[in-house]
Amino acid sequence: MRETRPAHQESDIDTRNVVLFGVALVIAVALVAIATHFALRVADHRPLAGAADVSPLGRPLVPPGPRLQMAPPADMAAFRAHEDALLHAAGWIDENAGIARIPIDVAKARLLEKGLPVAEPAPEGGKP
Repeated sequence: MRETRPAHQESDIDTRNVVLFGVALVIAVALVAIATHFALRVADHRPLAGAADVSPLGRPLVPPGPRLQMAPPADMAAFRAHEDALLHAAGWIDENAGIARIPIDVAKARLLEKGLPVAEPAPEGGKP
């Protein structure tokens, strides 16, 4: 008679090798954690404030303009106040040339009194 072989695995997994692999894995994870801890302690070592030399490349540089406004509403309010002060005040623009600035209300009143200058009509020949 012929000997029949079983059609399935007769033994379970090798528990000794599984346990050894688990122990090796736990040891490897612990070693990596310890190595990472000490590597980060070494990497995070910083000199005391003011003890290190400052690199010329490390100084803060002011970028070229135009720069962003820190408080746009306040800047606009200051700009409008300055412009309003110029509109409502009299003063010299160029005293030597006799050019002066008058308040806007006075300028409007004078414009209403005198009117706008009227351009002379062009001659009928087409050329001046």
